Amino acid sequence: MLLSNLNLLATAPSGVARLRELILTLAVQGKLVPQDPSDEPASELLKKIRAEKDRLIAKGKIKRDKPLAEIAEEEKPFELPHGWEWVRLGEVTEILDSLRKPVTKEDRLPGPYPYYGASGIVDYVSAYLFDEPLVLVGEDGAKWGAGDKTAFTITGRTWVNNHAHVLRPQRAALADMFLVNVLTALDLSEFITGV
Repeated sequence: MLLSNLNLLATAPSGVARLRELILTLAVQGKLVPQDPSDEPASELLKKIRAEKDRLIAKGKIKRDKPLAEIAEEEKPFELPHGWEWVRLGEVTEILDSLRKPVTKEDRLPGPYPYYGASGIVDYVSAYLFDEPLVLVGEDGAKWGAGDKTAFTITGRTWVNNHAHVLRPQRAALADMFLVNVLTALDLSEFITGV
């Protein structure tokens, strides 16, 4: 019965997109695979992340975060599996927005390095700002609805302008593609402010 419903869903107009959205939703909610009760709870991993951030702050490698508000019950869209925790994005990523730099089209020197904006590569330039895997989240000019390609990964030598947020996930807790999939699955339009 389930297989025939999935086949029906996949063949319906926009069915493949709806099927992808369903699978992603189940994965984000921890319902795609059985949960292992012997897995370390997220609270322990979050303690390790905080300790590592404190170490990097003490060495002057990163700045101290602004305190983040507790997550209110009304902000939680669904119940998490045992051992999982809701956290603010800033608790499991480093936000590198202060390192991004816009360059006007007239001032860009052509080169081999991708120049990223809100929805992907907009040009190739002669210099780079980053040389590591990162996650970008579109800002100005991006689509923010559920299922839109709001977030994407980049790797290697790249330049990012001020139309994309730059995130470095704490990879001990968060895989780049999981973060991209979560951000893509969510309707982020309610978080957008300004004109």
